[in-house]
Amino acid sequence: MIELLQDYGFEPHLAHLLQCKAIASARLKNDRADAATLAHLLRTDLLPEAWIAPAAIREQRAVLRHRAQLVRLRTLLRNRIHAVLADYGL
Repeated sequence: MIELLQDYGFEPHLAHLLQCKAIASARLKNDRADAATLAHLLRTDLLPEAWIAPAAIREQRAVLRHRAQLVRLRTLLRNRIHAVLADYGL
């Protein structure tokens, strides 16, 4: 998503969730009010921002997530095969 925004010429900002207490403590909770609060904090340069990783690091993270998913799938299949073999007494 960040790449798409940057391709269109926007400068994305990632709000730090734990430090952005203005939204969490608001009485009115909806997307419109939250967006207005975030826009106001960004406009006044008070928005606590989180670090946006460079594209190379984001790509490495995606590869690592995919590998972890494949390892989980391999483990699931091994366990199923062992269960079927155990049912047949092997």
